[in-house]
Amino acid sequence: MKRAWWLAIGAVAILFGGCAKKSSVESSEAAYIAPTDDECSRYIRELESAIRKNDTTQLASLIDWDAMIARASQGVECNPQFLKGFLQGAKGELAPGKKNGFFGAIDDAIQRGGSYTGLHVHGVNGRKCVAFRLLSAPGINYHDYMLAKSAGGDVKAIDINISTSGELFSETLRHTLLLSATQQGWLAVISGKQNEFGKHAKQFEQLGAAAREGRFEEALRIEAALPESMRSLKNVMVLRVIAAERVAPDQRDAAIDGFRKKYPDDPAIDLLTLDANISQQNFKQALAGIDRIDQSVGGDPYTNVMRANVYFAAEEYDDAARCARQAIEADGRLADAYWLLVTISMQQREFQRTAELLDEIRDKLSMRFQNLRTVPEYAEFVKSEEYRQWSARQPK
Repeated sequence: MKRAWWLAIGAVAILFGGCAKKSSVESSEAAYIAPTDDECSRYIRELESAIRKNDTTQLASLIDWDAMIARASQGVECNPQFLKGFLQGAKGELAPGKKNGFFGAIDDAIQRGGSYTGLHVHGVNGRKCVAFRLLSAPGINYHDYMLAKSAGGDVKAIDINISTSGELFSETLRHTLLLSATQQGWLAVISGKQNEFGKHAKQFEQLGAAAREGRFEEALRIEAALPESMRSLKNVMVLRVIAAERVAPDQRDAAIDGFRKKYPDDPAIDLLTLDANISQQNFKQALAGIDRIDQSVGGDPYTNVMRANVYFAAEEYDDAARCARQAIEADGRLADAYWLLVTISMQQREFQRTAELLDEIRDKLSMRFQNLRTVPEYAEFVKSEEYRQWSARQPK
């Protein structure tokens, strides 16, 4: 499983407290109340349906971008015209239907064979939230939608937590706003950490660009030159881990340990380092990371697929099969669990089991198969009598 780079590396994260004066953009959160669990569950179904149909109108009705943008700009005092233009532009870019926007990226992942699945309702800091799992070619990510209900009864998300970036969507927007305002000279109040940001805005921009473009050695040099107050910010620490993992493995463990000490309950690093732990045969670390991910998202059947992949890489096939079966028992739609069981059955030359699993995949997941004779991984299976019998009963 590879990383979800498109959500891991965005605007460089700068976390600031508010200024002395109130934002010129009033938050609309005051008009909301907490939804019930049933309303949250209905929200999951409506969002899944809207994404599946790529229904931009319904998607727009499920997210309050105004409230999210207001959260992003709260406490920022800058030129009113600049702020108005920035917020209008941000809202336009976030609108459903934008290919490179939030939902556009999700739709692209689905079109490439991924999935977007609602998991459950839970509480975070007194807020009702619903968790979603994104599976795509780059890997796995979790989105946590913070929900609120208007006086008219509409339930909408007023913010979204992105697991691999380790922050709320409004925080990412805020960082982009502060960076842009500082660069253009429109930030009116600069004090404390904001003064630090003002001094180092150029380095932050260079750090984000170097990470996005894969210039990881340069990213590490830029990060090391920042003041300690900036280096301890969450997204900066995430970028340090990513860069160290790619070009400076001797710094990787220290970067991970530093992040975990600062943010012990955050799953971002476990998601981003899972592949490396498996490829480097750090199987115990990989399994411990999956346990933390499972706990942080409030439980997800897919984490057993992740565990199964670790055990398979460790050649502990019985444990791999056990975890894959547990995943299917919890959620029969998890195709990755079935395919792993197929791979294990062929690895152990249990071809009757291979045929049975392929039948299950056909019947339960409504899948049809190409000519397996053309797939190298099935070479031994197609030589078997079990394959001949299986092939003879397939729909023509």
